[in-house]
Amino acid sequence: MLNSLFFAICLLLCSCSTNESSTPTFTWQQFCCRDQGTPKDRLILYRAKVPTHWIRRDPLPEDSISDSTRPNCEFYIGETSPIHFTFHTFPTDTFEQRIPPEAQIGRWKRQFDEIDLSTLLIEPRALGGFTGLSFYAEGSLNGKEHSILGFSMQLASLHWRTLQAQNGPSFKQRQMASDYTLKAIGAPESITTYKSEIELFANSFELIEEIPIR
Repeated sequence: MLNSLFFAICLLLCSCSTNESSTPTFTWQQFCCRDQGTPKDRLILYRAKVPTHWIRRDPLPEDSISDSTRPNCEFYIGETSPIHFTFHTFPTDTFEQRIPPEAQIGRWKRQFDEIDLSTLLIEPRALGGFTGLSFYAEGSLNGKEHSILGFSMQLASLHWRTLQAQNGPSFKQRQMASDYTLKAIGAPESITTYKSEIELFANSFELIEEIPIR
């Protein structure tokens, strides 16, 4: 009887330990917007949950990221076959200049030398006042098999217009109204392994400051 009770307790403790270890530990981290040529003008506008083992790389303090081809921030995930994960913002001056998520998805598809259409998955998303699309596909890239898991998001039209002041938005408002993308690229098995962590980041990503209501 005592042996059976001891065995049951051990099983329970092992189960609890397994459940805890399967949940990634994370910290809330903050992220800057772009500058307009002067790096010191960058403002902290965003935050997200970041698994503690991700390796973060920020732009050097003296380097401008006014060029939107440069990431606001990047991470490396995993050790044996690291995933490259990037965050970009795209501030615009007019509503018409915004790039539709469908167009961004098209760019990601064209990055493959050959795409496996059977793996292609595009789904709508709406989080934190932003709307857009998620994207997943596998294919050949530079002679190797890769996966791309990405999220292309735009601030909802009502929020975007709210941030446009009568005499033109301030630097901060213009940056808050930016579109953004999150993109992970790596070996298919690596993306599969860390998919839940990437989605944790994407689902928690948000503006720190609430958008004012008119």
